[in-house]
Amino acid sequence: MVALRFRLRLPIPGDLATRCEACRAALDSRGYHRVTCRLTGRNHARHREIVQAWRQVFIEAGGMVPRRNIERLLRDTGVPVPADDARRLDLVVTGLGVFRGLPLLVDVFCVAPVTGAGQARPGCLTLDGGAVRAASRRCHVVDYPEVGPSGAGRLLALGVESFGRWGQDALDTVRALAAARCEALPPRVRLGLRLRLLRRWWGLLGLATQQAVARAISRGGDADVASVPAETVPGLADLPL
Repeated sequence: MVALRFRLRLPIPGDLATRCEACRAALDSRGYHRVTCRLTGRNHARHREIVQAWRQVFIEAGGMVPRRNIERLLRDTGVPVPADDARRLDLVVTGLGVFRGLPLLVDVFCVAPVTGAGQARPGCLTLDGGAVRAASRRCHVVDYPEVGPSGAGRLLALGVESFGRWGQDALDTVRALAAARCEALPPRVRLGLRLRLLRRWWGLLGLATQQAVARAISRGGDADVASVPAETVPGLADLPL
C-alpha cells in the first residue's frame, strides 16, 4: 500500500509529519524527503536490499559472487588505481560468458526523479529516465573512469529510479544474462525458457525495489539505529581460542 500510494502521489498513512532524524528537515506526507535524503540510514538499508536482489539474479545466471566480492575495494580488482584508493564496488561477478567474459564490476543505485519537495529534478520532467541516465553517466565518467580503459572488467551501472524505471545498463544486463543462460539449450526450448527467466528476474528486481523504497518511507524515526546485531551473538564457551 505504501508503494502504491507513493507512485500515485497520495498521502501515506503513518507518523510522517515529523522531522528527519538525520538533517532535521520537516517531513512531507508523501514520503519524498525520506526517499531523497542522503544523510539517513534508511536509504543505505534500501540500497542493501536492491544489491541482494541483483546478487540473486547473478547467481541464478551462473555467476560467482562470494562474500569477498560484496563491497570489494576497487584496488583489489586488477584495475590500476593508487594503493590507498578507498572506492568500493557493490558486487564483483565472475564466471559468466556475457560482455566478452570479463569480470563484472557492479555499482547498484536507486535515485529519485523528484526532490524532497516533490518537484521534478532537472532533466526529468521531459526526459523519461532522466535521473537514472544522469546517475549512470556519472558512474562511468566520474566515479569509476579507470575501469573501461583498463580492460580488467566491465563496469555496470545498474540503476533504477524510485518509481521503478530501470537504466540502460540494467536492461542490457538482464537480457544478456537470460540469453547466455539458454545458449546451450536446444532451439525449441530456448526462447520459452529465456522468457521465463526474464519474467522471474525482473519480478525479483522489481519487487525488491518497490519493497525497499516502501520500507525506506515507512520506517520510523529510529531507522538510522541498528535494530538487530549484524551476526548472532555467540556464547562465551563457543568463542574460538
